[in-house]
Amino acid sequence: MLRLVFASLSRKIVRAEDEKDYRNVYIIQIQDYEAIIEDDAALMAENDYEALLGLMKQITLYGNVMLKTIETNNMSTEGYIRALYNERFKSDSGTILVIDMDNRNIWIHSNGKIYNTVTSSYADTITDNVYRYASSGDYYTCAYKVFEQELALLKGSKNISANEVYK
Repeated sequence: MLRLVFASLSRKIVRAEDEKDYRNVYIIQIQDYEAIIEDDAALMAENDYEALLGLMKQITLYGNVMLKTIETNNMSTEGYIRALYNERFKSDSGTILVIDMDNRNIWIHSNGKIYNTVTSSYADTITDNVYRYASSGDYYTCAYKVFEQELALLKGSKNISANEVYK
């Protein structure tokens, strides 16, 4: 279960490495919203981030967008993502995809303007569509397909059907 936006002018890309845990953090600020990747579980290759951020920044037209991968989690994935959303975005429009390696879950949570389109039902359908990628260890494609389908919905498509195969 999962949830998820583009803007213009001011664009700032920040890459930070935490020396303690070597996590990769990428943030693009576009006007009022951000596209963020925090790959704490180090699931993706360095060269995957740019293409993923390119897709994610299109979603910032509608709100914030974040990919968060975690290796350990002492709570449910749903509890984790709700707390993360509240901490990061409060009540702002946005969507977060969490890949939880501890609980072996992928989850989407959205709020605000994005949730009006990417509802819980659509989030469930999207995660059903992409779980095979995560199960086979292709986390980049899993995340890319999530954001691709969310963007399609946000642009007005209603053709996101259960078990749709994207090649």
